[in-house]
Amino acid sequence: MTVKETAQVLAAISSAYPNHDRFASEQAVEGMAKIWAATFAEDDAKLVQLAVAKHIQTNKWPPSIAEIREIMWTIQCPDMIQPDEAWIAVTDLLYTSGDFGDESDKLPDLIRTAVKAVGWSNLRELRRQAITGGKPGLDRVAFMDIYRPLFERERQRQQVTASVRNTIDDITEKLAGDGRKKIEAARREREDREQTLRRLELGLLRGNYLTAEDPEIQRIEEKEESNE
Repeated sequence: MTVKETAQVLAAISSAYPNHDRFASEQAVEGMAKIWAATFAEDDAKLVQLAVAKHIQTNKWPPSIAEIREIMWTIQCPDMIQPDEAWIAVTDLLYTSGDFGDESDKLPDLIRTAVKAVGWSNLRELRRQAITGGKPGLDRVAFMDIYRPLFERERQRQQVTASVRNTIDDITEKLAGDGRKKIEAARREREDREQTLRRLELGLLRGNYLTAEDPEIQRIEEKEESNE
């Protein structure tokens, strides 16, 4: 968005909120114009104007930069599923899935990450307990406790400009120590184990009963021994 287009956007905002103190002085407006022009320089003017139009029609007070960027983010990232919608997607899949196997691969990436962190079998068991007389809603609590912070971190990451996001990513990568590497290694190990157990489970369902000499069984046993 150019400086001229920024001035047009701010003129629209000041016209929509003519009595607000933010536009009381020419100096204040000039200061706003500078920071808005710098912040939205990488963005498409039509997208910024659309976000401003939505804010004007739905809010009583003039927007901050963060509010406009959040509206822009919701328009640009429709596949970022809000927590309530994400839980509905998970419950739909739990309802239609069979008693065996992990079907979380059918879910969008961020939702799948949260489901895998809780454990598909754990969610399924919590749902079963609720149906058979246990405390209802524990499956939702377990999922939301993981998904909400994941969603919020990704929202904030995508909401900033590409240059700011890339700079943050570069600095984070350079400063990251063993902690991040260990977390990533643990995640990969867990996913590998889940895939192995899933193959074993499917093999049993199909009648392909595995013996103690089977490589898959031996690999699991070796891993268990190394962890002791």
